[in-house]
Amino acid sequence: MDVSVKTINFIKNNAVNSRCFTKLCEDIEADHIQLLYHSEVRWLSRGLVLKRLFELRNEVFSFLTEKKSPLTHYYANTKFTAQLAYLCDIFTLLNQLNISLQGRASNMFVVANKVQAFKRKLALWTKRAQEKRMDMFLLLSDILENSPQVNISDSVSQHLSQLAEKFDDYFPEDPREGHMWILDPFSVDPTANDVALPSHLESQLLEVSTDSTLKLQWGKLDLGSFWVAVSKEYPCLALRAVKLLLPFTTTYLCESGFSILATTKTKA
Repeated sequence: MDVSVKTINFIKNNAVNSRCFTKLCEDIEADHIQLLYHSEVRWLSRGLVLKRLFELRNEVFSFLTEKKSPLTHYYANTKFTAQLAYLCDIFTLLNQLNISLQGRASNMFVVANKVQAFKRKLALWTKRAQEKRMDMFLLLSDILENSPQVNISDSVSQHLSQLAEKFDDYFPEDPREGHMWILDPFSVDPTANDVALPSHLESQLLEVSTDSTLKLQWGKLDLGSFWVAVSKEYPCLALRAVKLLLPFTTTYLCESGFSILATTKTKA
């Protein structure tokens, strides 16, 4: 990542270099004519920056060679290209996960499902990397197919293991445990499952689970609307469910609100 940032800064921090690189890309009809700046503030930035750099790696190599930059030798190194491809792949997958967690209808069950799935994928990818199978990383697998002598399986598996540890640190517990009754109150049996409820609410949950009218509504309404409907007859149980569904799982609503406010003030 450090080499990537240095390369981008070398080209974009200098106005002459930036214009020359743009002209080079235009002359050879490249897919893009500019690199992207990396920003720690924008959460999708790193993946997009690396992807653009990878797509323009040949143009970058030509430009750095012409400028006699000490960074040139990196882009002549197939192992570095493979490492860059891997970073593009893994950050693309992380960006896809981030985007999938956003949205107005997001709740702790949606987020927990996707995070747990990604943690399992990391374990699977680590095992495959140790077996030198990289087909789950599209860009990397293309590079390795053309350069079979390159071997970065150890570094990839090590990075994936570290990433899995970070996920375990950020998400040490499964918030769904004891709360699956919120997701489907008609399939959970309080007498056989840990529902993390006091006894009087367990009794209400049993009543809800046998209420055929509510079951018809459950299939037609979203989760939040369903529990609002339940509150008319079982207010205490519904309040317990809503309190767990209400907290923001991501900053999406806050950020979208700020964006709308900024757009409104700009137009005004």
